[in-house]
Amino acid sequence: MPSALLLLLWILGTAGTTAGEETGPVLRYLSVLTHYEALLKGVFDTRDVVYYLLFTLTCLVLAIRRLDADRLRG
Repeated sequence: MPSALLLLLWILGTAGTTAGEETGPVLRYLSVLTHYEALLKGVFDTRDVVYYLLFTLTCLVLAIRRLDADRLRG
């Protein structure tokens, strides 16, 4: 599941470039590439760090929930 989420967030960058004026900036902001490109340029923005921390936390929560569900099923 986290890998599918990562792929979706990766694709959102390209979808944001072809989307309209209202949804384009939102999709580009949600994209992993947008935040990664800023870090590659040497721009250390706290929004990018918070984005990656929230992404990591979300993946950890999903993994814990999955492991707990598997444990309860036996």
